[in-house]
Amino acid sequence: MDILDRLTNREALRDALKTAPPSGPLSIEIDAPALADRLKGKVFGQDAVCEDVAREIKRRAARTGRSVPLGIFFFVGPPATGKTHFAKVLAASLPSEFTLLFVEMAQHSEPHTAAGLFGQAPGYVGSDRYGTLTGALRNNSRTVVVLDEFEKAHREVQEKFLSAWNDGFLTESSTGEKIATVNAIFIVTSNAAEREVGELAKSYAGDREALSQACKRALASHFSGPVLSRVDRVFPFLPLGEEDLARLIAGQIERNAAEFELAIAPGGLDFRILVDTIRDARRTDADAREISRIVSRAIDDELMAFKERHRGKTAIRLGLTEAGAIAVMPA
Repeated sequence: MDILDRLTNREALRDALKTAPPSGPLSIEIDAPALADRLKGKVFGQDAVCEDVAREIKRRAARTGRSVPLGIFFFVGPPATGKTHFAKVLAASLPSEFTLLFVEMAQHSEPHTAAGLFGQAPGYVGSDRYGTLTGALRNNSRTVVVLDEFEKAHREVQEKFLSAWNDGFLTESSTGEKIATVNAIFIVTSNAAEREVGELAKSYAGDREALSQACKRALASHFSGPVLSRVDRVFPFLPLGEEDLARLIAGQIERNAAEFELAIAPGGLDFRILVDTIRDARRTDADAREISRIVSRAIDDELMAFKERHRGKTAIRLGLTEAGAIAVMPA
């Protein structure tokens, strides 16, 4: 027997939860220039997006009477431009009370999968627990919800978010409880209309608001009108330049070394390693996750072997052998 049936009046509890108002907006202090600087330090090649997102969040956070989320942002553009990485960095750059919920929307290509996010109706398997989304927001209303590759979700699942975006709350299906979304930030990432977005970025260079509206129109064939009407801003992510891609790869190499408790000495990374990795990434049209795998395949075995051979040494250099293989050496 369920503990609620055993210890209390379950039906009365449900009725009370249905009528109880969700918690209102909380006061959130956002320093837009500082937030933009933190984002720029970890997201390469998208400075305009960093500045605009920081400004938009600050403006919304100042509206303490708001009845909708802190932000509903669409990040669009081709793969390997940093959309998903940006969303994760944003969550880590906001005040510490914010948490991250990452949802792979490709797993919700059928209508029935919405139950995994919003809860299962009473009487069905799984109705004894909250949905992934409703449960996370119930535990912490200050959540950055990343809906990755939103275009891959079924349209019925996409439109389930309209209550969160229109009304400032979601309803947990298992209990009827209303759960506030006014303190959350929703980030939708999508590769839809990537070619059109790239062309529009050239046409509207310098006019960010007009570009946002033009990109929204370009997405009309991929998303329903009600979904697009609730989007605050569309942020196009442009392909990374060669140096920005080199920065991304160098950062990944540095993180891999740190996982083995090794540190690359200043000037200790042979530029030819970056050139070779960039060529591999361009050839395969790799996104940020695939670049991470390329780097790991290339250097992790060498890092592990170095650590076993040179116990106690932590400073390293990375170069190329005559055969073109990566070599890890003491600094």
